[in-house]
Parts: sequence; C-alpha cells; structure tokens
Amino acid sequence: MNKDNAHLYLPLVQALADGFIVQRQAIGFDTWQNIGDYEFCLPPEHYRIKPEPIERWVALVKVGELTALSQMHHASKEDCERCGYVKDTFIKAIKLIEATE
Repeated sequence: MNKDNAHLYLPLVQALADGFIVQRQAIGFDTWQNIGDYEFCLPPEHYRIKPEPIERWVALVKVGELTALSQMHHASKEDCERCGYVKDTFIKAIKLIEATE
C-alpha cells in the first residue's frame, strides 16, 4: 500500500476497525486465509472481508412413512414454521449454517 493506492484499502481498514476479519488470497490458489499482519503488501484484489456464513432454515417434514427436509429455505425460523407449503406435514424447523472451514 502506498499513497497512490491507499484509498483502495480503506474498506479493509474500516472493516478491521469495525471488528471484522480480513483475509488474504493464498498466492496461486483460490483459497483464503485469515491474516494477522496487516501490511497490505499485495494488490487490494488479494484481500477481502471474511464473508459471514450463510444461515437458512428448513422444515423437517413427514412424507408418508419417511421424514425428510423440505427443499424450501427460509431466512428465519418463524418464516419456516409459517410456510404453508409444509404446514400439514411440518415436524420442526432446522437451522443450517454454511461450513466455512
């Protein structure tokens, strides 16, 4: 980072100040690593704010003699429990969280 490109790193610096984790792309790979040193010696496109894991709710439903997960995803437990599509076969709402490791 230098005076000519410092503005490109501002979102990353602000994210650090706000308590978010900044990651660096592993050189030559499509993987991202949490970093502890913040020298920003690579171009800004090699850094990102660590994305939050995706969270969705699905309904556990009764299908004949079987139990299955509904294919409909919901943003909240309440939306999942109110879904008319599974209303008659609803057993319980299950929270799914994207694996990030």
